[in-house]
Amino acid sequence: MVELNATTRAAIFQADGVALGTYVLDDSHKPYLHPLRTRAGHVVSLAMPYDHRHHKGLMYALATDEINFWEEEGDEDHPRIGRQVQSDIQFDFSVDRPGLRQDLSWVDDMGIPIFHEVRSIHCHLVGDQTVRWTWSTRIESLIVQRLRISPWSVPDRSGRMINYHGLGLRFPRSFSGKPDRLQVRTEAGDTSTAEVHGTAIPSVEVAGPVDGAWPAPVVSVEVRQTDTCHDFCVLADSFVYVSVGPSTAGPVELAAHDVLSATYYVDVSDRLTAR
Repeated sequence: MVELNATTRAAIFQADGVALGTYVLDDSHKPYLHPLRTRAGHVVSLAMPYDHRHHKGLMYALATDEINFWEEEGDEDHPRIGRQVQSDIQFDFSVDRPGLRQDLSWVDDMGIPIFHEVRSIHCHLVGDQTVRWTWSTRIESLIVQRLRISPWSVPDRSGRMINYHGLGLRFPRSFSGKPDRLQVRTEAGDTSTAEVHGTAIPSVEVAGPVDGAWPAPVVSVEVRQTDTCHDFCVLADSFVYVSVGPSTAGPVELAAHDVLSATYYVDVSDRLTAR
């Protein structure tokens, strides 16, 4: 059974004494889930690392031609940074599947709303080894605008630039390092990051070792899109990152009152022991 404890600063989901995930509410730029843990307590997320301070566990953000909601510091080409500001939140303390419904106003650097989002997050257990997070979002564009891709997008095997904005998870550094320690799997079976990067498939599962025990336990995270067919961005060169969203394959034109909606499953599982 999953229990929810909520304050004005965070919503903490726990089971059998393990804090499975903490949804941070009082961040200055965007709410996010970190740390994410398996049922055995192993952490599968990383927040605010030294190389990318704006990477915050499991998070959702986009960027437009005018306003960047992803990075948290402007640069010469994109100086304007936006924020996701909570306007309302309702908690669901249901037995076994607690969650929350959050209203977010995505505002520009002048405090003017340019998106309105209704986000819901729920957590429940699947069997003995898996924690399932259900992340649903409905984002309304309040103005005419365009979702852009990042200038640091990463090409796929054909050379097409794949963007990483959307729902994204930064993995711990232990997932990186030796290439044979990182395992990638889809519904079709075992594969590689190069094979899945830039592909519109239902799900991507990444497995890797975590620090803190010996032999090192292997844990996995599967990200599944349930009602969309967007391209996955899967990075594994200097760090491991998995993301999926409406603008991963290129810019998206939005009229006022256009709506972007999606529901994702994020399954966090204990697996085996690394060799």
